[in-house]
Amino acid sequence: MKALYTFSFILFFSFAAFAQPEMGLSIYVPELGFNYPLADGGTQASPFPVPQGTVRTFTFTISNTGSSALTLTETAGDYVSLSGNAAGEIILDESNITGTVAAGGSVTFTLSSKATTPAGDYSISLSIANDDANENPYNGTITFTVSAPTSVVSAEEAGISISPNPSADGRIQISGNVLIEKVVVYGLNGTSEEFAGATSFHTRQKGMLVVHVYTNKGIVAEKISVQ
Repeated sequence: MKALYTFSFILFFSFAAFAQPEMGLSIYVPELGFNYPLADGGTQASPFPVPQGTVRTFTFTISNTGSSALTLTETAGDYVSLSGNAAGEIILDESNITGTVAAGGSVTFTLSSKATTPAGDYSISLSIANDDANENPYNGTITFTVSAPTSVVSAEEAGISISPNPSADGRIQISGNVLIEKVVVYGLNGTSEEFAGATSFHTRQKGMLVVHVYTNKGIVAEKISVQ
């Protein structure tokens, strides 16, 4: 009987030792309809520009894929600490966060840009203190562009077409009588490629991508699929 109790004691504490939280973070992009993962220490670029004078809300999901509850710790009164040149241009809403994320559960918070934010390129870094053994604090950075009010146009308004879509090999042609300054291709893993003055380009990325075509008539943002 003593041996049985000893075995049960060891088994219980062995299980407790292996029961650990595992934090993850992702960003929802409504134009694409799914989440971008944001790895600890990683950077993710928002694939669509924010027209100046409008509000853009970024929804983040904190997930816990571990086997025990994840505990989040407040720093200076907030669970999510912000830094970077966009910190003063962002409104944080963490009202859904209670401080604990159950094993297998998740919780969301949002960052919203301001309608008064000037045009330009912005970066904001997040830091979330928690009890994940190897990701405390969990850090990540997102970048986004606030464009001048008239600079975001449709492909039809700019007079261009982007084809083929889908593409079998990543080779894309841009047709139209416009001046193209550059093309930037964004992938789901945060990778971006830039092609200067290109009317055609060859991307090595696969899956659903977002292409920004900078023309003399404005910025065209289009989704393309590379098989």
